[in-house]
Amino acid sequence: MEVLSEDQSISLKNTAVLADLESDLLTMLARGVPLAQLLDSLARLLCARGADAAAIVLVDEESGQLFVGGGRNLPPDFERLLQ
Repeated sequence: MEVLSEDQSISLKNTAVLADLESDLLTMLARGVPLAQLLDSLARLLCARGADAAAIVLVDEESGQLFVGGGRNLPPDFERLLQ
């Protein structure tokens, strides 16, 4: 039997957490949760995968205005640029 190193053990735990988050996203989609909630969860998944910050930026087709649709953990200066 092979003994896992600490790094391998952490990697397996992270993989399991990511799989759970992905499963949760698919379940949310199937249940028809509000888009903002789904996009927030997607941004959290991206952060869990190693991103320092993540947000889903959408475009209003009529005005061309950008807005944060989910994951509001962007630097304040970036959010101000979107307003």
